[in-house]
Amino acid sequence: MRLKIIGLITLILSTAVCAYAGTVYTTPDSWSQHYTPSGIRASAKGIPVKDGELRLGLTARNHTLFFNDSNKNNAYVNFRGFLTGVSLGDGSVDVNLNMRAATNTSAGVKNDRYDVLYNSVDASLEDNDWDARLYQGNIVFNDVIKYTTLSLGRIYTEHLNEIQLDGGDLITGTDKYKVFIAYGKPVSVYETSETEYLTGGFDISPNDDFRLRGEISQFDDSSSRNADTTLWKLRADFDYAFDLLEGGIYSEGGQQEDAWNYELGTYGNTSTGLDFNIWIRGQYDTAGEEINPFISDYEYVLGARSEYIQAGFDLQQGINRHVAVGVGFDTQNNFDTFYGDRDYYRYHTNLMLQDLIPNNYIVLTAEYWDILSDGDYKGNKKLFIGGKVSQVISEKAEAWAGLSLMDYRYYLKQFDILPSRAEANRRMDNKVYVAYVGGFYELMENLTLQSDISYEHSGVMDEVDSEYKSNVSMFLSANYNF
Repeated sequence: MRLKIIGLITLILSTAVCAYAGTVYTTPDSWSQHYTPSGIRASAKGIPVKDGELRLGLTARNHTLFFNDSNKNNAYVNFRGFLTGVSLGDGSVDVNLNMRAATNTSAGVKNDRYDVLYNSVDASLEDNDWDARLYQGNIVFNDVIKYTTLSLGRIYTEHLNEIQLDGGDLITGTDKYKVFIAYGKPVSVYETSETEYLTGGFDISPNDDFRLRGEISQFDDSSSRNADTTLWKLRADFDYAFDLLEGGIYSEGGQQEDAWNYELGTYGNTSTGLDFNIWIRGQYDTAGEEINPFISDYEYVLGARSEYIQAGFDLQQGINRHVAVGVGFDTQNNFDTFYGDRDYYRYHTNLMLQDLIPNNYIVLTAEYWDILSDGDYKGNKKLFIGGKVSQVISEKAEAWAGLSLMDYRYYLKQFDILPSRAEANRRMDNKVYVAYVGGFYELMENLTLQSDISYEHSGVMDEVDSEYKSNVSMFLSANYNF
C-alpha cells in the first residue's frame, strides 16, 4: 500500500496515482471536475453494438485562475469509450479507451513561478499546443481461449502490484485458482520509459472466506538512469462473520532488494453500526541501494533508505439515520531518517449529517499533524478544519458550498525558499483560507453542465510571491455521455 508523504514533502515529491476498476477511472487530472457528484447516470444506457454495448463520454472543461492583475487559462478535453461484450468464438471482446488533451490558452502570458505553483499543464508547452495523454487504450479477450483473459495495449494491471503498463497481461485459470504473467514498459507522462517490467504470480480462493496471492516482479532499466529492482509480495485475506461482528483480516509481506516490507490489518463493522479499520505496516532494513522509481516515488526517495513502523485506526459510528461521527489516529516511527522523513502523529475526526433537511448532506472535518523534530529538521504543525454542505435540488440539479482553514507552522530552513538564509531559522505561522461553491445541472438527456468556483487566500505565498497570495479559480465543464 502506498505510504503517506508528510508535510510539504507531499507537495514536492508525490505524483498522482493512476487506477482503474471496472468502469471507474482515477487519473492524474481531477475527475471530480469531470463527473457529476451522482456519477454518469446517462452513460449506463449504452448503445447496442451487435451483441455488445458501446458507452461513450466526452468532457470539455475550462479552468481560469484569476490573480491580482493577471489570469491564466487552461482548457481540457477528455474522451472515454467502452465497447463490451462483443462475441468472439466461445468468449467475448472488450475495448477500452480513455484519453485527455490539454492546453494553455492564455496567449502571451508566461510566468515560470505560476507554472511551478499552479499549472497542471506542462509548463514547457507553447500556447495552444495540445498536451495529449492516453491513460488507457486496450483490447481484452475474455475466454476466447477457454479459462484465459488476455489484455493488450495500455493497461492497468490489477494484481498485488498495480501499475500502468504498455504491454500485455495474461490470466489463466478458474474463479478459484489462477496464475498470471504480464510484460511491458511502465507508463510515465513525464518521460519516455526505458524500464522493462516482467511480473508473474498466483491467486487462490478455495472458498468464499479465504484468498492467497503471490507475485514476483522484475524492473530492468536499459538507460542506466534508473536502478534494476526485484520485488516480491505475498498476501493472505480471511473474511469472518459472527452475530455481532463481520469483516476481514489481512496480512502482506514482501521484499524489495534487501528491504522487507510488511502490513497487518483488520476491518469490518458491528451490529451497533460501528465501522472500523486497524492496521500496522513498516519496513525492516533498507534496500541497500536505489530502487526503480516506477515502484513508488515515495519508496524511491525515502523507503530504500529508511526503516520505519507505522500504525493507525479509523472508526465511524452511526448514531441514527441522520448522524454519524468518525475519529482516527496514525503515527510513524523511523529507526533511521532520510530527507526529513520524520516521526509524526496525526489525529482526525469528522461529523456527518444527512437529511436533517430533505436531500441535504453536511460534513465537518478536522485534522491535526504533529511532525516531530529530528536533527536539523525542527518540528512542524498543521491544522485543517473544513466543512461542506451539499443540497440535491431535483433529479437534474445539485449545489454545494464549503469552507476550509489550514494553519501551517514550520521553519524556513527546511525548505530553503528564501533567497537569503539570514532568516532561515525563523518560525513561520501561515494560514490558508479556501471558500468554494459549485453545482451541476442536467441540461438535457446525456448532457450535464457543471461549475466550481473557489477563492483562496494563502499566507504561505508571502514568502514566495505575494502576487499569488489571493486567487479565484473557476471551472466550467460540459459532460456528454451516451
